[in-house]
Amino acid sequence: MLLCRNVWQKLAPLTHRGAAALLRNAPVRQMSSSSVPGSSGEALPYYLLVAVSLTGGVFYAYRTVSRDKARFHERHEYINEQLKPAFEEYESKK
Repeated sequence: MLLCRNVWQKLAPLTHRGAAALLRNAPVRQMSSSSVPGSSGEALPYYLLVAVSLTGGVFYAYRTVSRDKARFHERHEYINEQLKPAFEEYESKK
């Protein structure tokens, strides 16, 4: 633990100086004065693509779950009516 503390005390000032140098030498960002970025409708196709994909995914999930529920009930009834009595008969013969 003492070793970690000594290393931290020696290296921490170096990182602060390095970060300050990077921030001092950062290039100035040029801002356009014509309009707000993204306001020209550039991202509209992406928004539409995401909305359509999301709507399609929700519809597919709903349809799959509702169809699988009916199939589940049919399979459950089949097991109870045919397979369970046969299994119980097999177990009783043991």
